[in-house]
Amino acid sequence: SILALALSPDFAEDETAFCLAADGLYRSTNGARAWRAVTRGLDTDAVQAVAISPAFVEDGTVFVGTEDQGVFRSTDRGASWSPANEGLTNLSVNAIWISPRYESDRTLFAGTAGSGVFRSADGGSTWTQVVADTLDELAVMTLVSDESGKGLVAGLHQSGLFRSADGGQTWEPANEGLAARSMSSLLVSPAFHEDRTL
Repeated sequence: SILALALSPDFAEDETAFCLAADGLYRSTNGARAWRAVTRGLDTDAVQAVAISPAFVEDGTVFVGTEDQGVFRSTDRGASWSPANEGLTNLSVNAIWISPRYESDRTLFAGTAGSGVFRSADGGSTWTQVVADTLDELAVMTLVSDESGKGLVAGLHQSGLFRSADGGQTWEPANEGLAARSMSSLLVSPAFHEDRTL
């Protein structure tokens, strides 16, 4: 029962991948030929989201969101974990998005089940709820962005899509022509700045 996969940005060289399964978090360091549970410091098996730093090769940073214990951070390539929840008032985290420039701006977002989106500008050490009445009390299931990190899109449970053009400060619905309203996953085109495809 596999919920999500995440690959190192340098997967071709380091062969590191993470897998969220129904019974917890696993890591492979040999190109997914073998997996081992990585739970030291992780207080729950109910892991719902995983995001790897774009600078993973240098900083070894990985974040996971959990159903009831908030966000956990690893800075040793997933070998050990510590909670990163200061200011996070909803500990049910469904989605995590890391800025493409995380190495310099230390920015990431967490989508929660019922309290919208939270933002951290210090690598997950502290969080603040995004000021957006439209997202409050909604369950955010997925977060994606273009390469700039300014154009964010949130997929919600039973409420469609919301988008932000200012790095997550303000949000507006983006549902015109969209019949489906429950979003579990979104992808952005690698050429988004040219083709604007989501």
